[in-house]
Amino acid sequence: MLKTSLHCKLISPMLSYGANSEQPELRTAELKGLVRFIYRLCKLNPNCNDVQKLYKEESTLFGNTDKASPLRLVMVPGSSLYSCSVEKLVQHKTFKAKAFPSGMEFDILIRTAAGISKERHEDYVRLVILALSLGGMGKRSRRGRGSFAIENKKSNELDACTEMFPTSKAELLDFLLKVMNSPLLSEGSYQIENGDITYYEAQMGKPPFPFITQIKIGEILNDYTKILERIDRASHEVNKTGLSIYTGFVDSKKRLDKDIFNDRKPHRMSSSLLVSMIRLSDGLHPIYTYIKPLFENDKLNDIKCFEDKRDEFVRSVEKGGDQ
Repeated sequence: MLKTSLHCKLISPMLSYGANSEQPELRTAELKGLVRFIYRLCKLNPNCNDVQKLYKEESTLFGNTDKASPLRLVMVPGSSLYSCSVEKLVQHKTFKAKAFPSGMEFDILIRTAAGISKERHEDYVRLVILALSLGGMGKRSRRGRGSFAIENKKSNELDACTEMFPTSKAELLDFLLKVMNSPLLSEGSYQIENGDITYYEAQMGKPPFPFITQIKIGEILNDYTKILERIDRASHEVNKTGLSIYTGFVDSKKRLDKDIFNDRKPHRMSSSLLVSMIRLSDGLHPIYTYIKPLFENDKLNDIKCFEDKRDEFVRSVEKGGDQ
């Protein structure tokens, strides 16, 4: 069995709970869900329209109801007596909840079953680091909460890989691109264009499922609370105008075209723009991951103004919440 340990530190507070909704908890199941979620968003290849083939490949990596996964993930707190803080759920509102505070340290143990090769183990490690770079854990993780910084990596089987710890924007983009274009994931579906990672549509076409279309690294802002304030203010300003499907919303046909929504039930959708934080040598940066959503209603798939809301959101965060 191969084993790798990632020593991590929370950049922003994490509001993650188990059965007790008032007591924060390190939940390995949530970490596994994040890793599998990012895998699905990046899993592009010339055969990506073959759903059964995709299911078989994913089951081999992560298991299914008939076979256990060869990957084992465990989260271990840096101290058995870790403390909690009380944090605002939204920066410009008053509601607060217990959370794991910024700066809390813990280890993520990555183990692979006997028979798994060193190369495949390294694939898993890189996939975990990719997931932690693009997403967070807990409530409002798509809006900057529960972001991680990986402090170091230890292994009793593998040599250290310096490429796993990018310290500059260029190094980070190169690392993300290498992992996303690996045979495990997209097999060359992404490129660096104008300083962002973008989907190479001319080569791959448009897959019939959600996938990452762009990754953008924002400007430096060293105070995580300032980043959260900007994110929350931008979210408020974009969503209050309606037509905010691409940034997540709960709404009804009263706010949207009744020809699109022809029933009276509220419509809910998670944001297709992930906003997390990454620590580089020059400070903290927001990192934006654009996802191509897929709607059951075909009319929504072609409405450009919805998609433009994400760019409006990012511009607002970068400018400090002001348009």
